Amino acid sequence: GGSVESSGSITATAPSAGSSASVLIQAAYAKVDGAIRAEGGSVKVSGSDSVELGGAIDVSSEVGNGGSAMVEGANVSLASSAAIDASGATGGGSVKVGGGFQGKDATIGNATTTTVAEGAAISVDALESGDAGTAIVWADDSTLFRGDVSARAKGAVGNGGFVEVSGKKELTFDGTVSTLAENGENGTLLLDPGDLSISNAGAAANNINVGVLTTALGGGNVVISTDPGIAGDGTISVLDAVSYSTTNSLALLAHGNVEFSAGIQNSSSGDVTVIAGWNGSQYTAGAPGTAETGNVTFS
Repeated sequence: GGSVESSGSITATAPSAGSSASVLIQAAYAKVDGAIRAEGGSVKVSGSDSVELGGAIDVSSEVGNGGSAMVEGANVSLASSAAIDASGATGGGSVKVGGGFQGKDATIGNATTTTVAEGAAISVDALESGDAGTAIVWADDSTLFRGDVSARAKGAVGNGGFVEVSGKKELTFDGTVSTLAENGENGTLLLDPGDLSISNAGAAANNINVGVLTTALGGGNVVISTDPGIAGDGTISVLDAVSYSTTNSLALLAHGNVEFSAGIQNSSSGDVTVIAGWNGSQYTAGAPGTAETGNVTFS
């Protein structure tokens, strides 16, 4: 049950041509306020109790694909000064904070709580060509996200990336995400807690502010899905009107019901998909999904 605190610089170099550099920091309590660099390689910061990141993890590549960065611990915190860069010239890499996709990734332990402060930045951009990468921010209990994720394809070819931000029980989303592609298909942001409401109220547990949502839609396709699992009944509630104009799509996929107290209007060409009783089958942004049982109600 020891601790590691790093405030200096760590640079790892690949041992031979064709291989990649790697850095592992592991302790009960890990605090990183310095810089860790492994070009196109892998960095993992692991704390069985907690991890605090206030410094920089850089696995970006100027010539190839971005590398892999993982931050795992029972309680994970990214401070306002934290930066994780897995961008690459030919494609974005992978960043996992607090867990992997939907908490089902065996390569990383799941956090109980994950906090990403305003000012914290995660990048998995494709800088010159290729597709942007993947960024996951997860917790089995609650996630508070006020940071910024960029999963953009900036080159002549390539599609935007995939970003998931969620807490299995509770999600407070009050940050920004871009999955735009300059010359390809825009990517997708997934928000998938137990229940979620959309309203003019400030960001809070399992409530996304209308303005925050419309900003997210300007940055790529957005999928909001719910899973009753261990919290809530899988309901999505639209409490206040959502009005925007974008070619990006919005999907509301509720395992339970979808309840409308106000409308959703996109004055541009982006699709709006609503499914109640969603059976959890794979969904592609802009494509129809499948349902089992559930109700869409308007009041």
